[in-house]
Amino acid sequence: MGLLSKAKNLEVLIKGISEYRKTGLTPMPAYYAMRALYVTTQGRSNPVIGSLVQQTGRPCNLGGAGSLFGNISPQDVEQITNTIRTDSYYHFPQRLPDALCDRLVEFALTTKSKPTPPRPELPPEMLYDRADPKAISFHFNEQFLFDNPDIQELATDPTFLSVARSFLGCPPVLDLMAMWWSTAYSKVASTEIAQLYHFDLDRLKFLKFFIYLTDVTMDNGPHVYVTKSHRRDKRPKELWRDGRIPDADVEAVFPKDDIIKVCAPRGSVFVGDTTALHKGTTLESGDRLVLEIEYCSSLFGGPFAPIHIKKDANPRLLELVKSYPNHWSKFILD
Repeated sequence: MGLLSKAKNLEVLIKGISEYRKTGLTPMPAYYAMRALYVTTQGRSNPVIGSLVQQTGRPCNLGGAGSLFGNISPQDVEQITNTIRTDSYYHFPQRLPDALCDRLVEFALTTKSKPTPPRPELPPEMLYDRADPKAISFHFNEQFLFDNPDIQELATDPTFLSVARSFLGCPPVLDLMAMWWSTAYSKVASTEIAQLYHFDLDRLKFLKFFIYLTDVTMDNGPHVYVTKSHRRDKRPKELWRDGRIPDADVEAVFPKDDIIKVCAPRGSVFVGDTTALHKGTTLESGDRLVLEIEYCSSLFGGPFAPIHIKKDANPRLLELVKSYPNHWSKFILD
């Protein structure tokens, strides 16, 4: 990208920041400019932009009791944060209870989801049949996920919130909830469901928690990431590019030991800075159910849909939305 293109992207971005401050929404040209500048500056632009749009306000009281992970000390949170900053990911030694996994698997089998990629012979939403998968992946409506009490509890777990606040350096904004089935319907890597290397950048600064709700082995599609590849001193210039990246390009640069395949039993939780290179993998057999929860420093970036919160929602969620409306502006209290 030449100097003229950089200057144009900067101009578009400045206008977008002004619009975001007025409306809370990011114009799409500004979002594209944000991504372009991130690549050309090798990530240097995001902290500067973030300082202009990051949410401010009184410290967020996240509370320390009631975590599904037990007692996590401030020293534990600091250690987790440092591991993410250094290695890009952290794997929790604790697992979520089997009963919780059972309930979420049952929810995923009895709630309609979107077959991906769509095909004209399939309905827009359908129940997933484990014995007869009809698509590579099935993605759930975000509103349906937020209506689930178990997912509300996870999204407001004090450990998740504390780690997110420590990593982000500000009160965390709950940004995204996603859950999907991956299937062995096709053995060809799909760009639509991110089975080629890439980095995420819907927000300026964000952190993603992944929860395996089924056992994941080498046969049923482990998550793969390249450790430390979020760092400028580790990722070569030729891999600072947007879009999907072929395996061969990544494997030509990074040692085999740096490419981590996350095989783990159900209930396993890992958290990552997914500006690191990562991907899903094709399944040889079976299926995989994953829940993803993302927190960010602000909602500047890609488009998002408002989420409605019912009056009988998780008390901790209601308290956070009411107490910090600027940080939790995506949510609408019914």
